[in-house]
Amino acid sequence: MTNNDEFEQRLHREKLESLRQLAYGASHEINNPLGNIASRAQMLAQRELDPELKRQLGTIYQQAMRAHEMISDMMLFARPPKPTISEMPIDRFFEKLLDRFRDRTHLSTINDTNLEKFACDASQLLEAFSALIENAMEANDSVPHIKIQFVELSTNSIGIRIEDDGPGVSGETRRHMFDPFYSGREAGRGLGFGLSKAWTIAQIHGGDLTLEKWQDGCAFLFRLPADPIE
Repeated sequence: MTNNDEFEQRLHREKLESLRQLAYGASHEINNPLGNIASRAQMLAQRELDPELKRQLGTIYQQAMRAHEMISDMMLFARPPKPTISEMPIDRFFEKLLDRFRDRTHLSTINDTNLEKFACDASQLLEAFSALIENAMEANDSVPHIKIQFVELSTNSIGIRIEDDGPGVSGETRRHMFDPFYSGREAGRGLGFGLSKAWTIAQIHGGDLTLEKWQDGCAFLFRLPADPIE
C-alpha cells in the first residue's frame, strides 16, 4: 500500500467519524419533534370525521414515521450495536431473503462453499442484505435479476457476493458509495442510508463491504471473518 493510499484511507476514516458525530447529535435533536408530530397527527386522525382531513392527517403520520426510520438508520451508523453472534444455516438465510423479496424481484441463491452454517448476527445481516437488494431495485427501471452467492475467500474468511443486472454506477458515485447523506440519484444508487447501513453492519462483524463490479450491473462482496467478533 502506498503512502497516498494510506492517507486516503485515514482521511476517509476521519470523515466518517465526523459524520458519525453529526448523525448522533442530529438524530437526538430531530427525533423528539418527529415523535410529537406523529403522535399528534395520529390522535387528530382518530377524532376527525371528515374523510379528506383524515386522509391528510394519515399522510402526515406516515411521512413522520418514514423520517423516524431514517433517524434509526442514522443512529445505526453513528452508534452501531454490538452484534449477537450465533450460527445461521445458509439455507435458512437464503429462505428469509427469498421470503422478503419473492414478489418484488428475481432473486437466485447459490452456496459455493462446503459450509452449511456460518456465524453472524442474523437479524443485522438480513437488514444489511435487504438494504443491498433494495438498492439494486431502486437502480433498475425494470424488475432486476439479483444473485446472492456464498464463497470461501480463505481459511480465515467467507464472502457473500450480491450481483445485479442494473445500469452500474459512475466514478463519482463509487467514491462516495458508502457515505451516508450522499445521493447518487443520477445513477439510482446511494439513496438514503441503505449502503452505509450495510457497510456499518459489515464493519461491526469484523468484516468489510466492497464494490467489486460497477459496469453493466453491480457486484458487492460482503466479507465475514471465520471467527467473528463476539
